Amino acid sequence: MRIIAFYSPKGGVGKTAAAVNVAYLASQDNCRTLLWDLDPQGASSFYLAGAETVKGRKLSKLLEGKAPMARFIHDDVYPGLDFIPAHTSFRNF
Repeated sequence: MRIIAFYSPKGGVGKTAAAVNVAYLASQDNCRTLLWDLDPQGASSFYLAGAETVKGRKLSKLLEGKAPMARFIHDDVYPGLDFIPAHTSFRNF
């Protein structure tokens, strides 16, 4: 497993666009890919057709390790690209 993260304290430098594009390209190259939108603004979620979390599933349980990650994954965005959308509770990080 490889983990790729994009980080910069500066806004507007293309972190989200780069993350979404790299995830998509990796998935199209037959690499099973999971993109997790940890940005409270949810721009990756917007890019990927405005995916929303499924109601009744508390992401805080996932972050505390009390719920399986698979319950939160959207696997119907693009073939090979799985996605966990942002949630407003991420503002509390």
